[in-house]
Amino acid sequence: MDQSPNRLKTLLTTIAVNRISVVTASVLWYFMVDPGAPLWKLAKNSPELLGMSDESIMKGMFFSLLLLLGIVEELSASGNMLSMERDWIVVAAAPSGKPYDLTHLNSTMRRIDLICKLIAPIIVSLVISTASVRIGVIATGLMSITSWGVEIWCARKAWALNSRLRAVRPAAEDLLPQDSRMPIRRRMLLGLRRYAGDLQNYFSTNIWLPSIALSLLHLSVLSYGATFVTFLLSTGTSLEVITIARAAGSVVEISSTVVTPIGVRHLGKAYKHGMHLGGRHTNNESTTLLEGNPEEEGRIETGLERLGLWGLSWQLLNLVSTLLKFERLC
Repeated sequence: MDQSPNRLKTLLTTIAVNRISVVTASVLWYFMVDPGAPLWKLAKNSPELLGMSDESIMKGMFFSLLLLLGIVEELSASGNMLSMERDWIVVAAAPSGKPYDLTHLNSTMRRIDLICKLIAPIIVSLVISTASVRIGVIATGLMSITSWGVEIWCARKAWALNSRLRAVRPAAEDLLPQDSRMPIRRRMLLGLRRYAGDLQNYFSTNIWLPSIALSLLHLSVLSYGATFVTFLLSTGTSLEVITIARAAGSVVEISSTVVTPIGVRHLGKAYKHGMHLGGRHTNNESTTLLEGNPEEEGRIETGLERLGLWGLSWQLLNLVSTLLKFERLC
């Protein structure tokens, strides 16, 4: 993403890799969940044609391919997110304070993302519960194919309407000709040096500690991923209950995009009260982070800090009670 001069090509590549991996995985899952599929019948009746003596060997190979496709899907999804949220949105956003600035675009995209995460599991669960797992797998593949075309159309349209997105990156023009003439081994060493330099630059800033703390929030099995859902199913929890719980969590996430600004304004009223901030907002470091009214900036920063502390405390209390509940299930 950093070295490609064409933003559209980078984004379309991540979309294509992601959709191909999902569609291919859907096809493999169809054969995995259908014991009467022609491929399994062929393995049983004529194992010498496939060079396999047991049906379980073929299933093991299919499952290994599924794991590999899952890794590719995760990597491409991360690349797509970085390309869109860290590059396209930043470049296409209007200046601060104007309509469709970076804050407005980020909040809008977050709501769209959460709504999709709310609707998609419900649709898939309804299909599986009303029809069968095979139909659910087919529906997943068809939705991926359909969304592939929609994503390509939207990306091309946004790229064509914004001159800043169409502009070639100067940094890419400077780096690519030099790197392309180097041997592969030297380019790999140069890439490792750049990566080490990026890490050194990251840990030399003041934001590395809070960013590491933020990443630790994701180190929990109590997220609706494959591991957690599999555990719930193994304990006898029905798919309908899991879907309802997941939908309720998504609704809470969506509501947080509305509640957070209100909470920041309300908790920011404690600006300059007690020893929470003292004179911290009067130093040069805090006043250079935000431009505008220092008094208003202090209230916003105070509200963010207090709301963050309330959120972490509430999250810890809910996490402990949830772990105690799952201890009984185990």
